[in-house]
Order: sequence, then C-alpha cells, then structure tokens
Amino acid sequence: MNRLGQEFRRELPVDLSDDDREFWVRKATDADSAVIELEAEKKESNSDYAERIKRREAERTDALNILRAGHVVKMVPCSEIYHWRENTIDVVRLDTGEVVETRTMRSEERQAALDFPRVPTLAERNQAAIDALDWDGSQPAEADPADYWGSYWDSIHGQKEAA
Repeated sequence: MNRLGQEFRRELPVDLSDDDREFWVRKATDADSAVIELEAEKKESNSDYAERIKRREAERTDALNILRAGHVVKMVPCSEIYHWRENTIDVVRLDTGEVVETRTMRSEERQAALDFPRVPTLAERNQAAIDALDWDGSQPAEADPADYWGSYWDSIHGQKEAA
C-alpha cells in the first residue's frame, strides 16, 4: 500500500484557459499603455532630471574632495604683526595663533611708521584758497597764508599764535 505524505505546494506550468488568456492580454495592454505614457513624461522632464542629477553629482564631488583634503576653506579672522627691523609682516590667524604668511613690507607700509602729517592735494589747496575769497571774488587784504593752506600750514609752522 502506498502511503500519502504531507501536502505542499510547488510552482509548476499550467496551460492557460480562455479566461486566463483574456486576463493576460488586458494586463499586457494596460502595461504597454503605461510604458508609453511614462516615456512621454520622461522626455518632458528628462532635461530637468539631468540638471538635478548634475547638481547633486557636483555636491557629492565637492563633499568627497573636502573629505579627502581633510579641511574646508572658510573666512578666518586674522591680524598683521609688523617686524620693523626685518622689514616683514606676519599674517596670523586669530583662532589658532598660527602664522599663515610672512611677506615683505610695501613702501607705503614702511612710511606709515614715520607718521608724517598728510599733505593736502592740489585740489584741496585750491579749494581752500577759493573758500578764503570774499563773496565777490576779491581777496581780503588781511588774508593769512594759513587760510589758504589749512591744516598743512598749521602742521608745519605750528598753530596760529594768539594776536
């Protein structure tokens, strides 16, 4: 006598009935229509997606480059330290105290240490002379040269003496 074992299921080929054929034809037709519709949408938005993908790829590349380098470039507060004898200037990071650059002083930086008074430009001197004239354009008889030269005259010859 043959003994039956436990029942179980297994995937095996089964011939299609007419109803099964009709079901699978509808399924294929619906899927084909959906594919055509999606391809049309894809063409419309393909350029948009391509641009979005490029932007994200650039962001990824930037992030990976920063990770490889181990640092990121940021604006950091710095200060200059003047070394008059050596004629150099050190640029120092204020967050770490590290010297990031040493350079030779430019001529205007060397002269700044001498602290000469500012010399008025020709235009400033001319304007001072015009301002000293009376309203009718004549020069007052008691005109003082300091009125024409302004603070430059005072810086060279001292303040006007009290009369």
